[in-house]
Amino acid sequence: MFNRMIGTVLALSAASVALAQPSEFILVPWGVGSPPTPGSGSIGMFSIEDGSYLGDLVPPDVDRIAFPNAAIIGPDRLVYVSDSVRDTINRYDLRGQFVDEFLGPDDGLDNVRGLHFVGDELLFANNPIVNGMVDPTQASVERVGLDGTFLEPLLHAGAGVSAWDIHGAPNGELLIGDVNGIDTRPVTRYTSSGEAIGSPLSIAFATQITDAHTPGQYYVFQFSGRVSTFDNGGLIRQFNMAGLGNAGQGLFALRDGSLLGVSFNAGVYVHSATNGARLSVVREGFGLYGMAKGARVCWADLDNDLDADFEDVIRFLRAFGAGLDEADIAEPLGQHDISDAIAFLNRFAQGCQ
Repeated sequence: MFNRMIGTVLALSAASVALAQPSEFILVPWGVGSPPTPGSGSIGMFSIEDGSYLGDLVPPDVDRIAFPNAAIIGPDRLVYVSDSVRDTINRYDLRGQFVDEFLGPDDGLDNVRGLHFVGDELLFANNPIVNGMVDPTQASVERVGLDGTFLEPLLHAGAGVSAWDIHGAPNGELLIGDVNGIDTRPVTRYTSSGEAIGSPLSIAFATQITDAHTPGQYYVFQFSGRVSTFDNGGLIRQFNMAGLGNAGQGLFALRDGSLLGVSFNAGVYVHSATNGARLSVVREGFGLYGMAKGARVCWADLDNDLDADFEDVIRFLRAFGAGLDEADIAEPLGQHDISDAIAFLNRFAQGCQ
C-alpha cells in the first residue's frame, strides 16, 4: 500500500492541479446575537484580494467560543482565539478542531482581546473588569511562551494602558492604542521589549491598527467608524466608514485597493479607501465581534520548517500509511483515500511564501 501510494503521488505531481485552499487570507472572528448566541462563534476566512468570504477556518464551537475578539495563527501552526467573555485563549488546529485551552481564567485572564506573535512569544491584551468597567490599574499586555509560561509583560499592570489591538509594524516595532474610557488617547509606538518610542497621534477608542495601502503608513479604526491614516510623523487624513458608526471593530487593507470593514452590530463589508463609501456586502448579521487579521499558511509544511519540500512529502506518505489524522485532509474525513493525496498535492503546489 505504501509503495503504491508513493507511485500515485509521483504520478500526480507531474499533473497540473488546482489550488484547493488559499495560502493567504484574513481571519475575522464571528459571533451572532446580543448577548452572543451559544454556538454562533467561529473564525471565518476572507480573501486578502477582494474581501470575499472563503468559509470558516474554525467552525462554530458551542462549548468554547462566546465572544471571539481576535484570532491569529502561531508559529506552531495552531490557531489562537481570544474570547473576552469566557476569558480564554483557545487553540485549534488548521482543520478547525479544538486542541486545548491554552490560557484561561485560572491564569488571570479577564476580558482578553488582541493577540500578536513576536517570534515564539505570544502577546495578548488583558483588561480586567471591575464594577462593569475596565480597571486601568490592572490592564496589561502580557507575554507568554508557546508552552504557556508567563514571561516579562510587554506592558505591566498599572501602566494605565487598556489595549484593544496589538499591531506589529514591518520594522519590528509594535503599535498599540489605548482605549481606556472614550476620551482621546494616544496610539503609541513600542519596541518589541515594551519601550515607548513615540505617539504619532491621539484618538478616541482605537479598535484596530493595520498596515495602510501606502508602505510606511497605517490605518487606525475607531469604534465610532472613523478611519485615520497616519505615519510615524502623525495624522495624514481621516474619513468615516459608511454605516459603521458606533460599531467599528475591524479593518484590513485589501489588495484591490479597498478596505474590509468589520462592524460590531452589522457584519462585514467592503469600503472605499478614498472616502469610506460602502462598495459591497460580504456578511450581514447583528453581533459580529472581532478584528480582521492577515494570515499566511504553508499548508504542506508538515515538519514546520517554513518550507514545503520532499521531507514533507515523505512525512505525508508515512502518516497516510499509518492512518494518522495528519494525512486525513479531504472529505470524507475519517477515511484515507486518493482524495487526501490529491488535496496534499494541491497544497504542496502552493509552496511557502
